[in-house]
Amino acid sequence: MEKPSSSSTSEPAAQQISAIFPDEVIIEILTWLPVKPILRFRCVSKCWLSFISSPLFIRTHLLKSANKSDYDQHRLLLRTREELAEDFVRFKLKNCDLSPVLCNAPIVEATNLSDSLGRGGDVERVETDFRTDNFHDVQIVGSSNGLICVTVSGDVLLWNPSIRKFKKLPDFGPKPDDDDDGYFYVFGYDEYDDDYKVFGILTDEDGARGLIGQTCLDVYSRNAAVWRRIEDFNSDIFYHGFCLVNGKLHWSTSPRFGRWGKILSLDLANETYGEVEQPKYGEGTFDWTLEVLGGCLSIVRYYRSSRVEVWILKDYGVKESWTKVVLISNFSDPGYLCSCKPVFQSNDGEILFYYLSNLPGLMLYNPKSNSLMHPHITKLEVLVGVNMYVESLVLLDDHDGGERRRL
Repeated sequence: MEKPSSSSTSEPAAQQISAIFPDEVIIEILTWLPVKPILRFRCVSKCWLSFISSPLFIRTHLLKSANKSDYDQHRLLLRTREELAEDFVRFKLKNCDLSPVLCNAPIVEATNLSDSLGRGGDVERVETDFRTDNFHDVQIVGSSNGLICVTVSGDVLLWNPSIRKFKKLPDFGPKPDDDDDGYFYVFGYDEYDDDYKVFGILTDEDGARGLIGQTCLDVYSRNAAVWRRIEDFNSDIFYHGFCLVNGKLHWSTSPRFGRWGKILSLDLANETYGEVEQPKYGEGTFDWTLEVLGGCLSIVRYYRSSRVEVWILKDYGVKESWTKVVLISNFSDPGYLCSCKPVFQSNDGEILFYYLSNLPGLMLYNPKSNSLMHPHITKLEVLVGVNMYVESLVLLDDHDGGERRRL
């Protein structure tokens, strides 16, 4: 994207507007607008460019966009797989509006998003054709406040598709000899430090979650722009389900299937370990994982009998605040339910899930009627990953990122 510049005609126009409206009123109006017109308004004057690119404006705009009741600034990031021939597939990144999905609109169309992350910096292409034994494809690590963490051919990027800008993170630590499978990453927003953090976790096994192995934990801070090693990380454990909540990294100490392991935490401020007490579950063989839903630590349990439960820790550190908000017992997918991930929770309590089975897809749960809907999105191949993001200006004030040029 080309850097905006002021012109001889726009500067006087900006002065006329400022003569009519105080700067505070102009800024207030702009914070309610979508991202695209705001980006264009940077060209009005140097003054407008300055305050639109300021951290305060970016933060204010984000808060308003994220809390809009019509969700018109919310998007779904969709990772799809298209089988072109035997042993030859293509992965794509697409997006669609969240609002019509929540309304179960008859037509919701997905559009290609991949080209917004190419043509700039160290990344040539995102929409990558590769053989199935090539692991260097695009992987979505996570999303927060409109910022999406992805890996592309071994590189880790922070990407804002709304402003078409990304930042390649510096390399860190030794990599496995054969492929990237020993690495996996976790991404989240640390509200206590007002910082975006990426966790790089390396095991000496094959990288599958749930295995015992020597583990290295490295943390990247966007504010500090460096990686740091967490010394003496407690690695001799079973683990899975890493997530960042309340300024702490959380994970489980057991294999997922049928066991109630501990939920451990690492406080990033003082590097101390803790344990989160769990609710009292019912009986049965289940698979479970840790998630973040509505900013709260959550547990998702799904059974082979096609039952799904979601527990939310509404008051962190208080065991009694664990609340079961979802109990789905009428899951109708004909395939075996392998996993179930909550993507978004509305103000009315509806929860959008991405589920993986013989027929992966989306389902919308309404707790008031205890009913399920299966939104249909057109122009979509096999769905292999879903994340929600809010259109925001995060990274706009970062001058080290790659930025796509206008064609």
